[in-house]
Amino acid sequence: MATKVDKKNAIRQGITEAEIVYCQNLAGKTFLYVCGDEYFEVSFPIDHFLHLTGVETRLSTKDFYKNAKKSILTNNQFYFDARHVYANAKRKLPCLKRLPELTNEMVCVLKNMKTMTITYKLSVTNLEFTGSVTRKPKRYTGKKD
Repeated sequence: MATKVDKKNAIRQGITEAEIVYCQNLAGKTFLYVCGDEYFEVSFPIDHFLHLTGVETRLSTKDFYKNAKKSILTNNQFYFDARHVYANAKRKLPCLKRLPELTNEMVCVLKNMKTMTITYKLSVTNLEFTGSVTRKPKRYTGKKD
């Protein structure tokens, strides 16, 4: 059975691996999704990387990203709490590594996708996994002019 240190090491390694994928494919980029007569943009600034990992930290979002990028992120620089539980981080990291698939493959766009606990305003799926937002992206424009 894995110890707490083993679990944290695995999450740290997952964050470092995910940062490589994020940096090479997503960081600083904006993607336009067109669905019928509606469209929206999704951007991937480096200060959103922390949220996508599912962990909490006392570092700034930019310092967290830099440490992950330089592979100097330590187990003491992130933690889990009631809002950022280990199980969620463990689930999120494999999806984060696959996130570029939602920008370079055919996808389905879902509006108002309901689960048992929440309704997501917009979701994008390649039918293997889904990325969702609970509110409309800032650049959501609805119908084309």
